[in-house]
Amino acid sequence: MSKSNNSKQLLYILLVLAVIAAIGLYLTKDASSKRANLTPYGVFKQKSNQEYQMTVYYFPSSKNAAAALTFYFTEHGYPVDMQPAAKIPALNGSRITPSHIFYHHEDFSKAMEIKQLIEKVLGYPVNAYRFREYLSDDSMMMVFTEAREHAN
Repeated sequence: MSKSNNSKQLLYILLVLAVIAAIGLYLTKDASSKRANLTPYGVFKQKSNQEYQMTVYYFPSSKNAAAALTFYFTEHGYPVDMQPAAKIPALNGSRITPSHIFYHHEDFSKAMEIKQLIEKVLGYPVNAYRFREYLSDDSMMMVFTEAREHAN
């Protein structure tokens, strides 16, 4: 083979390698720019949490537990309102029953996920009940009762 054939082959190989490298760079840059435009899972989850309104009702002896849970869920992006149970006279009947949550039927999976988080934060189980009627204001209602204090 002549020197010109060797240089042509070398030039051809270099040209092919340069094209492969350019395609590789283009694909890498394109994928990374698409990744930068994606919403991170945590941000997406926090946005969905913001749409899930929770109200925490408490009886006087359970105020600290209610405040801790309110803080926990606020830190995780949930809008949480903490209210004394005395604001709703119907809750007086549940004063010495186990603490519990109320949720909408269509939110069952989300409610069970939140119930597990509540139990993890509190260190004890809570009951879960479906709302009998649809409440437009709250997605979930948590009631901290005095059952644990009466059990001791």
